[in-house]
Amino acid sequence: MPEAVPTRDYVAVLDIGSNAVRLVVFDGMNRVPVKIHNERDLCGLGADLGKTGRLNPDGVEKAMQSIGRFAALIAAMKIKDVMAVATAALRDAADGADFIAAVQKKFGLHIRVIDGEEEARLSAIGVMMNGLGERGIIGDFGGGSLELISVNYNVVEHKQSFPVGSLRLHAAGGVDAQRALIDSHLSKADFIAAGAGGDFYVLGGSWRAMAKLHIRMTNHPLKVMDQYSMSGHTALEFARSLCAQSPQELEHSARMSKKRAQDTHSAALAMAAVLEKMQPERV
Repeated sequence: MPEAVPTRDYVAVLDIGSNAVRLVVFDGMNRVPVKIHNERDLCGLGADLGKTGRLNPDGVEKAMQSIGRFAALIAAMKIKDVMAVATAALRDAADGADFIAAVQKKFGLHIRVIDGEEEARLSAIGVMMNGLGERGIIGDFGGGSLELISVNYNVVEHKQSFPVGSLRLHAAGGVDAQRALIDSHLSKADFIAAGAGGDFYVLGGSWRAMAKLHIRMTNHPLKVMDQYSMSGHTALEFARSLCAQSPQELEHSARMSKKRAQDTHSAALAMAAVLEKMQPERV
């Protein structure tokens, strides 16, 4: 087999989240970086975090397998600039440090665990780099946490991370318990209501799944989720309609996998709570 040709100045980003592990390779630290490789594995590292405070054993095994394969890809592509970051699961789990040490020992990867405020800041930068985020709130709903960032003419005014991601909501119990947990945390953030009349910019796989479902249900002619928008009222009514169904009903009516239906139901609860408090112009 011929030896791998050295790349230019490729940059690899390894994102270790509560739900998934993702590897993205860019063609360099350019003004407009181009993705060379983009792959995501669902692992569920944080599946038990809300119940046990520890990482899920099956998730640990799956994540180690995925990281091992991604490390091999990075080596094969001879990428020297590697950024490995971790979010809610590893920063909050009692055994998060053990996992980080195991990854470093086995694969030589140094994982940077970012706190909630830094995660929120990076989410905001991603939105604003795409020409959005002029005025309103940016929301990033993940497996372990929800980040909300208030922006005004591309300036971050407030940012906060809440432990109400989909996996933590599942651990909370039924619909009423999940909504109570969301409301208890959002009640501490006055800046949400102050964003009334602005736009709500949404990120995260489960909220993207909601957008994809809305596109399909409304037979929208352009099947593209990026920059897809609707009025705040329409978004709230849609979120409420999903909340009114059980995850089992969603699984059948929306033709989703069991896990995606569970995550989408929790995501709809979180979105409805934010929209009711914020009353945005558009989503």
